[in-house]
Amino acid sequence: MVQQLSLVSAIDEESLQVFLTTISSFTGTPHIAFENINLTYLPKELTDSSLNALETESESDKQQKRINLSTVWPNGDSDSTNTNSMPLATLLNEKTIGWTLSTCDIPLAGNNNKQVSSQAIYETTVGETESGIDTFMKDLGYGCDYVYKKKGHRVFHPAMMIICDIFKVISVMTSEENVSTEKDLTENGYMVKCYANIDQATDIESIKLATNNLIEFKKMLQKYLELQVPDRKVMDFSVKDY
Repeated sequence: MVQQLSLVSAIDEESLQVFLTTISSFTGTPHIAFENINLTYLPKELTDSSLNALETESESDKQQKRINLSTVWPNGDSDSTNTNSMPLATLLNEKTIGWTLSTCDIPLAGNNNKQVSSQAIYETTVGETESGIDTFMKDLGYGCDYVYKKKGHRVFHPAMMIICDIFKVISVMTSEENVSTEKDLTENGYMVKCYANIDQATDIESIKLATNNLIEFKKMLQKYLELQVPDRKVMDFSVKDY
């Protein structure tokens, strides 16, 4: 488990290159392109439309039960518009790909009394499977709820131990013919998330230091964007609901 402290913002597409140059200059490190595929699963009784659970479970309850799996999108290239990467159906049935399985608490919506957001994240690794990750999860009693990609750039501030992700969220939908279509949920812009991970939630000194570093980082970037406490709608497991 890690305790993640974060601040978020957004920029328009026209500002991307200037912002990447600026933040790389501030941190002294180059930005690195990344592209991850994320699968969000719910217990089968919450994904089976033949059951009444979908009608009785609130969205908040369902969010609490979601499990996320992520891995690097094979052959993905965040600096291009190439879409000739591994098809989603093939990825779900690939036996040799490792996945990061995670779940997290859902913080309260941001308010003026909080300097940064704090969220507990629990992670483990799923290695090779006998029949692919989707079958593996179904055997555990889970069904896939939705799929999305995070595609963008990452910058690391080594002195402050802060990671800054500048990315798009792209919904991925697959038809019965296994044809995938994508929809950019961050159309005409990019989300910006600056965060620090603390190994122990009880490490008060490290949490205090990370909080102060994030506040200082916010001041460094205030001429370019306004970092703020994230609302629940920017948390990974809540992407579909907004």
